[in-house]
Amino acid sequence: GGNDVFVVLDDADIDEAVRQGAQARLSNCGQVCTAAKRFILHEKIASAFIDKFSAALKAARLGDPLDEQTTLGPLSSKDARDRLSKQVDEAVQNGATLLIGGKPVEGVGCYFQPTILTDIRPDNPAYYEEFFGPVAQIYVVGDENDAVALANDSHYGLGGSVWTQDIAR
Repeated sequence: GGNDVFVVLDDADIDEAVRQGAQARLSNCGQVCTAAKRFILHEKIASAFIDKFSAALKAARLGDPLDEQTTLGPLSSKDARDRLSKQVDEAVQNGATLLIGGKPVEGVGCYFQPTILTDIRPDNPAYYEEFFGPVAQIYVVGDENDAVALANDSHYGLGGSVWTQDIAR
């Protein structure tokens, strides 16, 4: 699940933020409540991050969570997978843009494609919902004040991170 923020500022190491962000979104996906979901990106690095992050999620290896090569395990149940699919569909119906994924994976198990949604506004139910599965929401902001305001606009949040090279920021 998770509604936690993953803030990437304009001075961050983008490659490391992408690597850690993909892991933070996919690890324990659909199994526990703490997981990065809301990726808040400074506008200066947003395009580069989105390109690399999309590639990282597309490269996820679905499989048995006990296999060390697996980077995305199944959701906890068929009901959880179906509920996630409905949430993604409703987000898009309410104006979100689907960049990648968005569908259950055919075959054995309760897998869901790694998914990225953008253009989510506060009137979209997805803005405040918790997603139990590999669905990342991307928001672009102009500065860290906007990032803090967006991060705090949530009913949930068990964790979060800020990616910057300047700890004083």
